[in-house]
Amino acid sequence: GAMSQKAKKIEAFFVFDPSKVPEGPKPSEEDYQDVKIIYYTPTYRTPEEKRSQCSMIEGLIGFAQPFCDDDALQCIRTDRHAFAVKECEPSVWMCIVVSTPESSEASAEEDELLDATLLANLKNLYEVFRLLHGTIESFVQRYSRQSLVDLLEDFVPAYLDTVDVEETGIFAQLDGIHYGPVERTTFLRIEQTLLRLQTKFPIINHVALLYKAHLIFTGISLNDMNILYTYLVSFRGQVSNTKLNTAPFGRISTAASQPGGGSSSFGRAHLVGEEGFLFGRSRDPKKSNSSSSIFVPTVYLQDGGTAKLVALMYHGIMVLCLIDASAPVDLKFLDELKAALTQHDSEEEGMTLVELHPLISQEFDTIMNEVEEYKFLYHNKSNHALRLSNNIATWGGPGNPKSAAMYHGWSTMQQALQGSSGESFREINIKFGDKGWMVAKRSLERNFYLLLDDPRMSLSKC
Repeated sequence: GAMSQKAKKIEAFFVFDPSKVPEGPKPSEEDYQDVKIIYYTPTYRTPEEKRSQCSMIEGLIGFAQPFCDDDALQCIRTDRHAFAVKECEPSVWMCIVVSTPESSEASAEEDELLDATLLANLKNLYEVFRLLHGTIESFVQRYSRQSLVDLLEDFVPAYLDTVDVEETGIFAQLDGIHYGPVERTTFLRIEQTLLRLQTKFPIINHVALLYKAHLIFTGISLNDMNILYTYLVSFRGQVSNTKLNTAPFGRISTAASQPGGGSSSFGRAHLVGEEGFLFGRSRDPKKSNSSSSIFVPTVYLQDGGTAKLVALMYHGIMVLCLIDASAPVDLKFLDELKAALTQHDSEEEGMTLVELHPLISQEFDTIMNEVEEYKFLYHNKSNHALRLSNNIATWGGPGNPKSAAMYHGWSTMQQALQGSSGESFREINIKFGDKGWMVAKRSLERNFYLLLDDPRMSLSKC
């Protein structure tokens, strides 16, 4: 939306390490402060400004330490600013600074939502950085501190361009995977096709298949899948296969974004139509012989391993392949991979994407296009599943999932279901004045929220 003069906006972002001390003889007070600041944007701020912000945050974290049980200090407010901080690796802290309009009296609910939004963005920023570049510590060991600064110069502003501190709501907290519904026989056929692919190309370690940005099959561990899914298709509560091709993403894939090349692979991908590689070879025939037509980012997995990520699109289907990091990925391999998935080989059993597509699309659309009788939200922690009814935005309550009131209601219920106050509940009902009800039920790791429009409904009906 149009930014008003009073709108909240990101003022600064910095990374600091309080454990660093200057080398060399007789360092000055400034040297002691400067060595701790690993990176600061915007770069044009004066050194005094950078130092004062960083030492204020460092001081407050130290001051609050004795009072915090396990979590360190996370959010700080001054008259005109909101700060969120996160220790993303031992002694490496990230801080985001947002200006808040001084005239407006924000409600406690809006403050709570802004804090949650900023912390969620810090968490995601670090997770995406780690996915694409590994840990900060290992990066500095592999290259140098200056290389890290160069990389952050490219990555951080590009990431912050995708953050809207006004627009998140419950999606700040709910990063989950939307699973796609298909019938059992179709699922087994998909599995057979993907296993055959791995047998044919042993350098493929893991495979996953999505349709219309919904996950249908994955052989990738769930923690890695969750981060890959969030990065590849999910944005502000919406999911889309073409996320990385559209603004504020859609950066050009360059040779410099290969490991050690100085710029980040964040937001970069080939432009894909109905079919082609998102990560792989570009479909521009004019470039077919040049090396620049291959773009395959390296990803760093949760267990410490690395892999090359290839993604092929075929009419709404996306196939992800995690390939052995030491294997060469060249045009010949990519063409053979695409042929194996899209061209039928008379000697082999099983289906290609060409035959799977009509089965998947018909079964998926039949279920996803149903008009749902109820408005609901379902979240399963054990497999990261997230499901929203198609009509959730029309709920009469503070029904926009991005509103502060809905976030407050939802987070109150979350805390009660998880038992963070010492006692946990299995079922909770909240009435939003004359707007309607929100009902929550918990079963094992699964939380189910039902939104009811009729404020006159009696509690027993809920």
